[in-house]
Amino acid sequence: MKHFKKPKTHADQTRQVSVVALLGPKSIELERLIKGCIQKVKETKVGSLFDPFPVSRIHATIVGLERLSGSDELFNANIWFDLKQKREMNFDSLLSLIKESFPMTIRIGGVSSTFDQFESWGEKPYVRSFQLLCPAGDFTLVGWPHEKGDFRNRTLWRLRDRFERDCNIRHKYSKYQDNDFFMRIGRVKGDLCSRVAESHELRKEIENLEWQIREFLAENCVDASITPDDVYVITYREEASRIEVIDSVKISDRQLDSARLRDLVTTSGDNSHLRCPCD
Repeated sequence: MKHFKKPKTHADQTRQVSVVALLGPKSIELERLIKGCIQKVKETKVGSLFDPFPVSRIHATIVGLERLSGSDELFNANIWFDLKQKREMNFDSLLSLIKESFPMTIRIGGVSSTFDQFESWGEKPYVRSFQLLCPAGDFTLVGWPHEKGDFRNRTLWRLRDRFERDCNIRHKYSKYQDNDFFMRIGRVKGDLCSRVAESHELRKEIENLEWQIREFLAENCVDASITPDDVYVITYREEASRIEVIDSVKISDRQLDSARLRDLVTTSGDNSHLRCPCD
């Protein structure tokens, strides 16, 4: 059983700001699909070790707004980590770019084991559509943008690339050309992931669970239309891989301008481990 593990580029931060999509109420079709996945996990032998998130809390990150501390300028943390360059984030361009880039259609489900239009992190979309990611312990649901069934334009990745070029805001997984609409629907309880590594029987149970839900998704897809009303700037706290949303504001909110966004990022906590070196 091969589980996907995202590389960790920096430590969890006390309080941060991100641009996310689909926080809050979902369409009837999407809510039904997510609840169907959750219910199928609960019905398996590992269901008692599954801690699902409320559907209203489930969301996908479009791009993080992590900053470097130790400077009056709001330098983008991921540009520093990956490129060792100090570039100040441009929030005017960010807001304009988001508003002009949506609506965007995300397909969740609907990919069979033979679907081969693209790969996601070196895997078939069928495999990536649902996974238990160890050692993080996340149950994940992944969709991808498309235009009338054509996935080749990699719309979400192209938007993330433009964030860097136009706004000096680098997606955390930019070097992987990440086109995933990635959602966590719940976590494992206790030490399930360590037990999976040691137990052939438990590995088989997880593999069977993943197969069941991938088949369910292949036969039950949803096209989620993401509009500016579905895109939020959130402030959040992350502890033990659990995200607690502190506050959120819609991109379409007239009160959200570059000054307010700058304020949110400026006051996003003292990330002493993300400090840029003194000049």
